[in-house]
Amino acid sequence: MEASLPANELPAYSYVLHQVIEGDDSLSISAEEAELSWQIVTPYLTAWERQMVPLQDYAAGSSGPADRFETREQDPPTAP
Repeated sequence: MEASLPANELPAYSYVLHQVIEGDDSLSISAEEAELSWQIVTPYLTAWERQMVPLQDYAAGSSGPADRFETREQDPPTAP
């Protein structure tokens, strides 16, 4: 399979994918960065899954949940 669309005319994500396919990984993260990112995100995902932290619904295009400026008295939960 062959494509002939110049790289500078590709949409942003397609440009990154094109660069990776061509061997330029400067726009990608390393495996170590990916692992560290998951170490940061996983406790939050686990807490949400266990309903330890409520997800708040709000309308698309709004400025967010109504109580977004309220301070939290308690520390955020930590997942094992």
